Amino acid sequence: MSFIISSSKCSYVQEDTIEISNVVPKGFWRYNFTEKEGSFLEKTSYNDSHTKVYGKSLEIADRVIKEYRLNKNDNLGVLFSGGKGLGKSLTMNLIIENLKKDYPIIIVDLWNADLSNFLSHINKAVILMDEFEKVFNSNNDENDCVQKEQNSLLSLFSGIGSNKQSLYLLSCNNINLINDNFIARPGRLRYHFHFDSLKDDVIREYLKENLIESRISDIEKVMFFLESASFVSFDILKVISEELNSLSDTVEDIFSCLNIFPMNSVYDVLISYTQDGKESTREEIYYNINSNSEIRVRIFDTDFSFNMHDAAYNRGNNSWIIDISKVKWIIKNSDFKLLKIFAYLETQSK
Repeated sequence: MSFIISSSKCSYVQEDTIEISNVVPKGFWRYNFTEKEGSFLEKTSYNDSHTKVYGKSLEIADRVIKEYRLNKNDNLGVLFSGGKGLGKSLTMNLIIENLKKDYPIIIVDLWNADLSNFLSHINKAVILMDEFEKVFNSNNDENDCVQKEQNSLLSLFSGIGSNKQSLYLLSCNNINLINDNFIARPGRLRYHFHFDSLKDDVIREYLKENLIESRISDIEKVMFFLESASFVSFDILKVISEELNSLSDTVEDIFSCLNIFPMNSVYDVLISYTQDGKESTREEIYYNINSNSEIRVRIFDTDFSFNMHDAAYNRGNNSWIIDISKVKWIIKNSDFKLLKIFAYLETQSK
């Protein structure tokens, strides 16, 4: 089986067809299918915009590129998993940027029953399957994708068939929707790179390079507020930088508006006080708290509240120390004196 080459399409045909080629030309192609034409490739564009590389992306890309260029006979499969905005697409773009001058890049963003057969006749290509668990789960049903759509690709990734020396790049946001037959099976997918929330050193590096000079002094305040985020992505850092650079608002005011905090954090709050000259400690558990939440407390006949954004983070014991001077008194007993308020983050949604 070969490919017919025209000005905009590349389709496989039998050997008696006029103007044929047995390889897909270099360039960017997108897989498509119609009942009339069957499977074919269309020329397309690809947004591989250049951006600063942070964290482990460059190291991962170099490893994949080296392994693929040394691989003489077999297909190579790579899975990138993790939440959005953590560097998966950036890493794949680095790989594509390096290989596009030597190999065709084929984007697969739809599934049909002929896909596996079609791809099995393509040699020496980089095949990109972004958001794999969505493309190969058309009914949004885990059992359906396991039994049908994803299973149809097992032989491709295993190298069973005529195609060889292709690189399969898969990304997913939800690893739970990936077929179990792909996980912990390096014979099918050689590498699995999982992207977690950005590390502190990466966050600081990004902020130092993207904040204007007058906002550099706010980095540690930003780090404090991000402690309450379920995860930190490049998307979040980009928005924070834009807000800080364009507005004169305080860090506290900016974070109070941003949609980046989980709604089911659990805090253990310790309140030290004296009542009638006797020192005591009250411990309370508070749910659905973020760094802008106001917490109301009643001890005996004293009633007061405090806001989590009036806290200073103590990295030594992973606690927040509330600024007592900013406590709002609702009912204050003259025999009651507030000494200290500590908050400890117990759990977060991931």
